Amino acid sequence: MWVNSELVADRQVIQAMTAKVRGVSASLLFSVDVLEHASRQSRGAGAFVSVGQLLAAFEETDFDSPPARGQLWLSGFAEDQDRCVPSIAPPVTVCGARINAGSWGAGLSRASKFAGYTERTVVLRTEPRESSAALLEASFYGVGLVVGEGVNETILAAPAPFEPERFSLASWLFAEQVYREWLLSQ
Repeated sequence: MWVNSELVADRQVIQAMTAKVRGVSASLLFSVDVLEHASRQSRGAGAFVSVGQLLAAFEETDFDSPPARGQLWLSGFAEDQDRCVPSIAPPVTVCGARINAGSWGAGLSRASKFAGYTERTVVLRTEPRESSAALLEASFYGVGLVVGEGVNETILAAPAPFEPERFSLASWLFAEQVYREWLLSQ
């Protein structure tokens, strides 16, 4: 069972919500960077919803000229000699996704939408018919498999830890999508 909201560090608050992200409804566990969130809120900014907005946020600005319109969404600027460098951070870090499904195949297909972004677990009401094949696939793809919910939950396969090799533009946009859904749920 995931906590709803818990302060885990001076900058991070753990949140849990169910949302539709990347076309899939999932229960998401994530931490919110409270400093980044507060900075965006103080500027009347929200989530970056397009690649163009996110790329504009990384543009450098000369001290002699004001920030471009797209840069008004930034958390701030860091001084670096004769230029202004945008100082932003991903607003959330997604720790896991739980996908409820009627069958292992459907759950695995939906969980694949989160590959490359976070740890994934498929939750089924009953054990799959071909349990040994499902466990083999779960192990191969690194997807957790759980049967039941709450106190009746049985973990058949734990998800592989998510350890990204790099943080990509796609990863950042995924974080922004989750942040947007969280803002809408507030």
